[in-house]
Amino acid sequence: MRVDVWLLALTVFSMVLAGPATALVTVDNKDTSADVGELEAELLNTIMATLDVLEAKGDVDGMIDLYRKALAIAPADPLARERTIERGIELLGYAQTHEADPAALLALVGEFETYVGQDSPIPTALWWHRAAALHRLGRTEEADALRQDALDHEPANPDYHRRVGEFLLTTSLYEEAITEYQIALGAAGDDDRPAYAWAIAAAHLMLEHYETAADLYEQAVELARKRRWPFDYDRLFSGASYAMYHLGRYYELRGEHEKTIAANERAISLIIDDSDRAFDELTVQNLTAIGDAYLELGTPKKALEYLDRANRLVPDSAEIHGSLGDAHTQLGDEAKAQEAYEQCEKIHRDVIAEYPAHPGAYNNLAWFFVTHDMKLDEALKLSRTSVELAPETPEYLDTLAEIYSRLGQHDKALEWIDRVFDLHPKPRHLVYYEQQRDKFKKAKKGAE
Repeated sequence: MRVDVWLLALTVFSMVLAGPATALVTVDNKDTSADVGELEAELLNTIMATLDVLEAKGDVDGMIDLYRKALAIAPADPLARERTIERGIELLGYAQTHEADPAALLALVGEFETYVGQDSPIPTALWWHRAAALHRLGRTEEADALRQDALDHEPANPDYHRRVGEFLLTTSLYEEAITEYQIALGAAGDDDRPAYAWAIAAAHLMLEHYETAADLYEQAVELARKRRWPFDYDRLFSGASYAMYHLGRYYELRGEHEKTIAANERAISLIIDDSDRAFDELTVQNLTAIGDAYLELGTPKKALEYLDRANRLVPDSAEIHGSLGDAHTQLGDEAKAQEAYEQCEKIHRDVIAEYPAHPGAYNNLAWFFVTHDMKLDEALKLSRTSVELAPETPEYLDTLAEIYSRLGQHDKALEWIDRVFDLHPKPRHLVYYEQQRDKFKKAKKGAE
């Protein structure tokens, strides 16, 4: 589907495994504050590097246990403290999406709350995280009480609740983020309402409520236009375009290509209606989606209208050239099709050459090859490279599964698509991955 490890000293790594008490005893034996600071930095580097290793393995409970050791260090260096907090925020989101052990998560939230203190909206956001863990533990009365505390906190301060909502959105508590944004919206003045309406739309987008998100984005755009709201106008339109693109994708997976076209046309009319701005790159994803939908409907001439328009806006898009090749193939113009495919491949290879450590570069070329039944042996090598670089990314695992299926290795195809569900019980674009798994099962049955 198309998206330096530290060298660690053995003595320091042993301290991490032994726990915070060992580390603190060692620190106490140091004679100078400089030595203490150096040891703290070395120990934190060890923990952070090991967290990355555990994340690559999908060991969320191990990450929580290890990160709690980082919270026990409390470094004097403010930059090190900031780094520790940022990693904790990332971990909270990762733990939510990977359904970490709720008891471990509850302990983590409590220690993190103590670590960050009370000088930010984070503590209120952490009440929501604690409530989520308590609810999963069956302690519903405690969970409900915490939720109510969060709802009652500074009810007349919309900006406060907006910032809490942003934290919750970042840490994957999307329903709770919507609740906070709605509090902010209810208390906001007219000039600020577009910002909060936009935030609620973004949360629904993360929940894959695409129709709701599209409607809310339209409302936010209308509010913004009426008041000439200047704040992040481009990002507002970008979000609207993205939501409507994914609404179209939702219909595409169900074979409703006319609705795919309508959803993306809706985005284009919304964006380019504002004549004061140029939204070239924002409209391209929608134009390309419309062109691809017309290809699915067997109307390549109509598809070319949109794909040529997209290509004029962004002439160096591999995806557009691939679709142009498909349109010319349907029209029977093999020379133009080959030219477009060669340009698509060249752009992909240029990206790999420029970004050799980026897994998406390898994945995207592999996906182009496999979806066009080209160079499957090379596609396999490219795909395996992307998975080695990012072993938990569903899109890359899906590409590898697709290649094995095309090669007739159906057991391996199922093994890799099953890994998507092992790592992400509820992956984004769930319908797509379920369709892929069903397709591979049917292919295996048909080959038996």
